[in-house]
Amino acid sequence: MGKYTEVLNQNTKRRHADYERQLYQTYLTVPEWRNVEMAQELGTFLKEGHAFYRFPFFRQLFGLWGIFVDSYRTARRHHTVSELIFSEYMLMNVFISAFTTVSFILKGILSLLLYPVLNRKNKTAFQDSVADLVTEYANFLQHTPFYYFNYLSKLSIVYNAFWLSPNKTLADVVSLCVTTIELLCRHAISAPIAWWYSQPQNAAADRIHLLIKVDDPLLNLKRIDKEIKIIEQWKKTDALKQNQYYHITVPRYATFQKIATKLVRHDVKFKKIAGQDKIQFKIELTDDKPLERYHVLYAYRNYIDNKKIVEIDVTTKEFNQTVRNLRKDRIRIRNMHDF
Repeated sequence: MGKYTEVLNQNTKRRHADYERQLYQTYLTVPEWRNVEMAQELGTFLKEGHAFYRFPFFRQLFGLWGIFVDSYRTARRHHTVSELIFSEYMLMNVFISAFTTVSFILKGILSLLLYPVLNRKNKTAFQDSVADLVTEYANFLQHTPFYYFNYLSKLSIVYNAFWLSPNKTLADVVSLCVTTIELLCRHAISAPIAWWYSQPQNAAADRIHLLIKVDDPLLNLKRIDKEIKIIEQWKKTDALKQNQYYHITVPRYATFQKIATKLVRHDVKFKKIAGQDKIQFKIELTDDKPLERYHVLYAYRNYIDNKKIVEIDVTTKEFNQTVRNLRKDRIRIRNMHDF
């Protein structure tokens, strides 16, 4: 990274307390996002008419803890043990993974009991409603933490769907009981966490800071996306051209990826992301494409379809070219883990 960029980076750190985020955050977000994926996969599984007790709960749980270990090992390359195990991200990962473990073990045991005696399929109106609820929850998590989901309000919707379903089955009765218990448990766990993060001093950041370089003097960043907020601007002039540097903020989560992709399309260079030189991408493969030109960290599967999920390391210097290469190779970017 150039000296000019480093000077801007250090000065921006001093002026903006929330500018820099720790590098481990891009690596330790994976277990939490895997929980989102598992909800999406369950919703799709139910929507296709498969009975919930056919879902591979134990294999998915095994995969989750494998990802937990891999994400820790990756972050450990850049941080000490104490920095990681006492971090808020690690504590949240342990909490979410522990809850998922208890939930999936209980569902898995129940599935072992129901598997031999009930039908493989359960194409009912009520199961469709449960699938819609699970999918709604997964979509909610794409932009908002789980503890802000209104679990209790969904109980009346679930019971109403059950009573109105014209073709209820024994599997639906069991599903109603499981869904009720899970909604109540998730509400009980989420309520105190939501209260904690609703306090001004504990509020989670909803935007991320970027240091970017623009070569085109006519480019209007606000026209690229209205969510881009310009904090500062600098001009660097040499013998050949004038470059413009910007300190901007954009929303986190899925919106970050959308805006980052637009910036690449306009050839905007990423110099720093949350004060860091690296970010992790999650990519999806449907076949064994060669990945030699990417820095692969680890990979996993969901045990439902033939998709392979790969986590790769991307430097800010290679950010634009990596996005272009992935598009050229027809590889989908599932997530840019934005700290």
